[in-house]
Amino acid sequence: MILKVSNHLCLFILFVCPVFIFNGCHSGKNQSKTSGDKGTYLFSEEIRYAQGFNIDYYKEYTKVTINNPWTDNEKPYKVYYLLKTDSIEIPVEGVKILSPITSIAVNTFSYFEFLSLIGELETVTGVTDGFRIYNPEILDKLENNQIIDLGDPFNPNIEKTISLNPQAVINSAYAQMDNYSVRLIQVGFPVIYSLEWMEKSPLARAEWIKMIAAFYDKNSLADSIFNDIEKRYLNIQHIANGIDHKRTVMTGDIFQGTWYVPGGKSFNAALYRDAGLSYRYEDNNQSGSIGLDIESVLTQFG
Repeated sequence: MILKVSNHLCLFILFVCPVFIFNGCHSGKNQSKTSGDKGTYLFSEEIRYAQGFNIDYYKEYTKVTINNPWTDNEKPYKVYYLLKTDSIEIPVEGVKILSPITSIAVNTFSYFEFLSLIGELETVTGVTDGFRIYNPEILDKLENNQIIDLGDPFNPNIEKTISLNPQAVINSAYAQMDNYSVRLIQVGFPVIYSLEWMEKSPLARAEWIKMIAAFYDKNSLADSIFNDIEKRYLNIQHIANGIDHKRTVMTGDIFQGTWYVPGGKSFNAALYRDAGLSYRYEDNNQSGSIGLDIESVLTQFG
């Protein structure tokens, strides 16, 4: 039996469905404490699944490191120092942000649920692609002009962003800095880069709640929420693994005549596997999308 699943439904399941309603010493992987740090090191956050970030605690500040997958994490993509006072000295390559932050422009959909879970959705003042957003609180504020739509997420309106004067802007990170981020940095706005979209499993993506929570000084709350997500997810995964007859899943989107499906090493494929589904391309070694002609799709799934 073929089960048709859209990419939007998968995101809904992960971030909205109650089944997925979403530390200690560091394990040692991607250790981000360096000799350049000027503070008194205390300990590191335990990151169990995500590869894209680290959180280190110092007496003077909290250090959040966004790792760079395009350089095998040899050099961080960006390092943030979260402080209570502006007078503390930090390494020159770091970005200083006073925490907890009180206003933020969000250019990536994943963070609406994160912010909702930690009780900080009210700090959102700007978004992109408002017509694609499903969060009812964000939609209500858009309709009442309490939140501004900044336009295309790949080319947001820089003038509107500046006029909002958010304390920070969260943006997806790419192999090279985009012009929007560069211009914001030039005029003095901190850009928080996110790479949750490059994680290979649902739990790894969900663990990014710890990253954004650090900017709100809500690390303990994020730990508790994630632990609950993990417990529920692993329980459902255990149940799904006991299914004898697995349903086959069909997914993807058509773009300019080509049908694109998730690669076998992608987040989507991991989600299907953990849910006890059989995915036609689960043995594929790609983490990105696979382009198919529509005829082959109809032949395999018709």
